[in-house]
Amino acid sequence: MELLKAQLDKVGEGGVLGGEEAFRLYDTFGFPLELTMEIAGEQGVKVDEDGFRKALEGQRSQARAAREQVDAMHAGSASALVAHLPGTVFSGYSSFSDSGKILALLDGKQHLEQAEAGENVLVVLDKTPFYPEGGGQVGDSGMIRGGSAVLEIETVSKSEDVILHHGKVLEGTIKPGDNVTAEVGARRRDIQANHTATHLLHNALRKVLGEHVHQAGSLVEGERLRFDFTHPQSLSADEIQRVEREVNALIAADLPVDCREMSMDEAKKQGAIALFGEKYGERVRMVSVGDVSRELCGGTHVTSTARIRGFKILAESGIGAGLRRIEAVSGNGSVTCQ
Repeated sequence: MELLKAQLDKVGEGGVLGGEEAFRLYDTFGFPLELTMEIAGEQGVKVDEDGFRKALEGQRSQARAAREQVDAMHAGSASALVAHLPGTVFSGYSSFSDSGKILALLDGKQHLEQAEAGENVLVVLDKTPFYPEGGGQVGDSGMIRGGSAVLEIETVSKSEDVILHHGKVLEGTIKPGDNVTAEVGARRRDIQANHTATHLLHNALRKVLGEHVHQAGSLVEGERLRFDFTHPQSLSADEIQRVEREVNALIAADLPVDCREMSMDEAKKQGAIALFGEKYGERVRMVSVGDVSRELCGGTHVTSTARIRGFKILAESGIGAGLRRIEAVSGNGSVTCQ
């Protein structure tokens, strides 16, 4: 909050806080645009909303481009180049920041001895809090810092057990062996809220429409969520309202979200829902929301449903025979769309 007030003091009463700066406050420090505008208004400062949305769309475009490169890199030589490396330890379930050591730098075709400011690079750490794209959840973004070096990470992917950080060196020089600090961006909080919201949505759909409903796919981003499910016909306006009310009731109930590892047999005994067609090992991770939802899931989640704050369905459509799709938002997005 002090950071925001300092920026507003620089602008001064009657001035305009630039869209790029408002977006940086959101992207790096987690200040929602609505909160920034409210506090700015109290100090007589306007916020460049169009500039904010332009910066947001620019970030989305970068993330989409980075994700499009992920599959190509996996299919190419990057996977072969990291095959000999030990698996990356993922620490992001409990932390947004962690220290680590650079095990390798790649340009997608070969190992690099170092990378300098302005260069795009794939970074492999021994451990990381960055979640790699998978299970419908997008890869994290954020920063890696070490010494005088600063890297901006646009997305993160996985090759077998090795996590690849796709980024660009902004300052300094990095090389294998450097000790660094990896810091996940504030957008992860929105991603986590949307991911837990998909579990609540799944539960609500089964309650309203029937237990024939099963998840058929999903996309979990910071700004929105998409959920595909089995159902033979479109939802009526009343059904959509009932589903939405059910999800919001579970959010208001402030149910605890518990994530724990166990054997597949134990998860089945506890009634965990598995994603059809997904391959699971002997050990699985079960995400429980109070007593209403148990699903096998490797993604990141909020610690209680109240942290989701709200849920709003934007659209419902058909995507194939017997398959439906819901697009929705949670948190600040759900308030904006009321």
